[in-house]
Amino acid sequence: MFEELKQMNAELEELKKIHLEKSKSMFTKISKMLFDKHPKLESFGWRQYTPYFNDGDECTFSAHTDEPDINDINGYDFSRQRITDYNSTKVEGKYQEIDNPQYNPDLDLARQDVVSLLNGVDDSVLRQMFGDHVHIKVTSESTEVEEYDHD
Repeated sequence: MFEELKQMNAELEELKKIHLEKSKSMFTKISKMLFDKHPKLESFGWRQYTPYFNDGDECTFSAHTDEPDINDINGYDFSRQRITDYNSTKVEGKYQEIDNPQYNPDLDLARQDVVSLLNGVDDSVLRQMFGDHVHIKVTSESTEVEEYDHD
């Protein structure tokens, strides 16, 4: 039985390697497709890391892919048509909402496709592909991985 268990573990490791290689290949193909489909898309990026401290909860790795950077514009800032103007005077206790000058409907469609790609890859696979405590930037020509300080 021990040999059978050892064999099963070896098979699992082989399947993990195959899954990782297929994921890398699909990521590359879909990225290229996105740059072809969206000519105004120059780059997309995201951060992924394991927090150092989590108020007593277990610190677990996550890829922050829901609001990716698009063309070096922070995803949080970029993805909203309207934003809060903190320089405005409060009316009834609220700041005014204004049009977001960084919002572009064409790039927002690209952002939505990028989110679909990134959310289609399991976080554990993204970690294997790019590492922990990193910022990833993908262009049509390259993928850059830089160390990221998230504190």
